[in-house]
Amino acid sequence: MKSLAANINHLQWRSNLPEDQRPNLTLIYRDNQHLTVAFGNEYTDERAPASSKASYRVEQQSRDGLVYSSKIVVPEPQLQSGVYLSEGEAKQMLRAYNYFDRGFNPDGAGGQHQYEKLNRNGANLVFDRVNGLTWQQSGSEGYVRYEQVQAYVVKLNKEKFGGYSDWRLPTLNEGMSLMEREKINDLFLNKVFDRKQTWIWTMSKVGLRGMTWYVSFLDGVCYGDMLFGSRGHIRAVRSGK
Repeated sequence: MKSLAANINHLQWRSNLPEDQRPNLTLIYRDNQHLTVAFGNEYTDERAPASSKASYRVEQQSRDGLVYSSKIVVPEPQLQSGVYLSEGEAKQMLRAYNYFDRGFNPDGAGGQHQYEKLNRNGANLVFDRVNGLTWQQSGSEGYVRYEQVQAYVVKLNKEKFGGYSDWRLPTLNEGMSLMEREKINDLFLNKVFDRKQTWIWTMSKVGLRGMTWYVSFLDGVCYGDMLFGSRGHIRAVRSGK
């Protein structure tokens, strides 16, 4: 398994075009080179150059044919590293930790836990004494597109959710540590957690193929899915209590 550091920038912008002139997509440029397109008003650049501060601009072509460009897109750097796991490496990890997965490791016993409910600054949290991790007891209320994931985590940290500013997405290892071997109230998840988040995003990527791993407590498995356009829940985590 390899852990590759990534310089991650989250971008947000607002269009000044009238509603009837706004395009369906926005062109994004990094250091004056075309980077990608976005279908909303935010984008997470997970491969920004680590050696220098990248500059960004966005460009939109309105429905009347005029092109509008903006250079005021300011990135918010994220210190989160991506973990790249092939399917084979994921299976190896599940077996090494004896995690249960109905597809990849059906004989796994599941993770060991000692959960403690916490309430910090009005936020409901769950501390796992065995793994030394603090989780959101709930998470995102509805489905979140992957393009919006970093914005959700940034908001948690800016607001110091639960009194902390080091929230992040879990790795696949951490997410699968929550998987129970048997269903509890229709989910392979301990009842100490909210039941709304039936499957959660992780920060772990499936090799370099533009896909990410997620953990499904509804089906008792982990999957690789496309980064952009897919929707899922977020249950953020932090190290320590």
